[in-house]
Amino acid sequence: MEPISQAADPGTNPTSRPHSTLPSSSDSPSTASSLPPPSKRDPVYHCFVCKDMGFVMLDLPVGHPDFGKAVHCSCQSGVDAERRRQYLLRIDGLNQAERALRFSSLIRDYNPSAIETVETVTARRRGLVTLTGRPGTGKTALLMCAVNEAREANVPAVYTTVTDLLDYLRAAYNPAHAELTFDARWDLLVRCEVLALDELDEFNTTPWAMERFLRLIDERWRNLDSRLTLCATNSRINALPEKGASRVRGGRDAVVEMTATDMRPYQAW
Repeated sequence: MEPISQAADPGTNPTSRPHSTLPSSSDSPSTASSLPPPSKRDPVYHCFVCKDMGFVMLDLPVGHPDFGKAVHCSCQSGVDAERRRQYLLRIDGLNQAERALRFSSLIRDYNPSAIETVETVTARRRGLVTLTGRPGTGKTALLMCAVNEAREANVPAVYTTVTDLLDYLRAAYNPAHAELTFDARWDLLVRCEVLALDELDEFNTTPWAMERFLRLIDERWRNLDSRLTLCATNSRINALPEKGASRVRGGRDAVVEMTATDMRPYQAW
């Protein structure tokens, strides 16, 4: 490609140009000084479509619904993808080691039906599945696998214990940690496509905490045709608050009991 400094001016006829546009020794000082200084020459853009603005205005007729609207330039596709990736990592609730967990890394000699059930609903991204069983049977690892698989598919997914969830909501009232309002935090939990709630039976049941917990379960249950909620508890369903128990054991939901030896000694992560 011809260097920018040597490219023909699109407003001139190249066949009629002189052999050189640089000033010669016979040029008068006024001609030589007519070249603009380097700082005033046209800038060099990385993207000639949007001139590095990151957005463009669509060429549409007046009256079109999108007339006058700015849209992302094609040069931003990679930037948007990275921003999306960073956002999904910020909200997933996992540490670096936990993000390495995948369904393929699980030992399928134990609870194969539970693994298959969670795999299936994670691919569909809808429904409500509750895992029960004593501690150490692999419930938490299974929830984390689901969140990782969803995130890899570019789907917003969150893992949290109920205790941490309530702390996250309370933090909205602390001016020192109120990056997000309460409504924004609540909206994330209600609307994210995959929500994995661990330790349903282990939180301080103040009236406020119980009201928030039950309301979240209810909101997720009402939208289980378009969102996936995965729950885990060491207790039996009947030990949960009555309203929450009625939601997770309903005919539209699945309850899977995990019965096996303690899996923690076998976990490489």
